[in-house]
Amino acid sequence: MKWESIEMLKRLTVAALVAVLTVCNACHASSLTAEAPEGSMVAAGDPPEQKPSEATLQILIVGLPLSPLHSVAAIGQELCLRGHNVTVASVGEDGLKKTRKYTPKCNVNYVSLGPAPLTKEEVGQAVLSSLGSTNNTFVQMRRAAKAVFQKFFGIMDDPLDELLQSGGISRPDYALLSMPIGSLKTVMIKHRIEYAIK
Repeated sequence: MKWESIEMLKRLTVAALVAVLTVCNACHASSLTAEAPEGSMVAAGDPPEQKPSEATLQILIVGLPLSPLHSVAAIGQELCLRGHNVTVASVGEDGLKKTRKYTPKCNVNYVSLGPAPLTKEEVGQAVLSSLGSTNNTFVQMRRAAKAVFQKFFGIMDDPLDELLQSGGISRPDYALLSMPIGSLKTVMIKHRIEYAIK
């Protein structure tokens, strides 16, 4: 029963994201036909070469190589299978491994934003060391999350900002953030990229 609920949630999330991207597609395609530049071979009002439903979007997915990355990578795979260009940005070797693991049906792009501050083993040790002081599960979870996420807080902000500023990737039409850690939202706003947080 629980697995079925997770699968249904994944399908609904993908369906909602595709609906949003369809609207973005239409806006993107209509902006291409607003006015033809002077001296252009295309007359104003001529339709673009692609129909709005066929327009390819540049999608950026940003996530930590912890459990939040797998669900957004799976969404990225679905968008890639529908013809969109998807780039996943994360940190460390685990980011690449998770991206490849959860996108086996479609070759999404991967960009490393630097090394991870903790290895898998160090994450496990940080979690274990935060559990011993109480038997209250909620307190343990909160302490474990704090012990791990404080090491990752903000490490993707500057590298992502530099990547977008330098043109190291195609300018994204839309971004999906696995979680609002650090100042990722501010980076998206600075570069005028529409985004959603999973």
